[in-house]
Amino acid sequence: MSGTNIEIKLRKLWWAGPLTVLAAIVGVLAVRVLAVAILHPDPAPMALGWGAPIMFTLVLVSGAVLVFALVGRFAKRPLRTYQTIALVVLLVSFVPDLLFASAPMPGAN
Repeated sequence: MSGTNIEIKLRKLWWAGPLTVLAAIVGVLAVRVLAVAILHPDPAPMALGWGAPIMFTLVLVSGAVLVFALVGRFAKRPLRTYQTIALVVLLVSFVPDLLFASAPMPGAN
């Protein structure tokens, strides 16, 4: 897609937004089921339960839909602007993982 002026029909977000959130939750849970089946992780951590992935996905994807609606309403080039915002947020989301991976771990080889 080019960054040309494209009209965003915000009325469609009334059904497309919740559908997007639902599809993202289903996708996250499918990946979770496959990962647990393949990797057999320790079940003790709470993050491996069902609640945390559902809640995080619900909140964050709803936020993304809201940002899309705002960008679609106010930006001159909404798709290009949203893609830029999404890329920056994705890159920033890697920072905690990189910091954790580079942290010293006593006893680890």
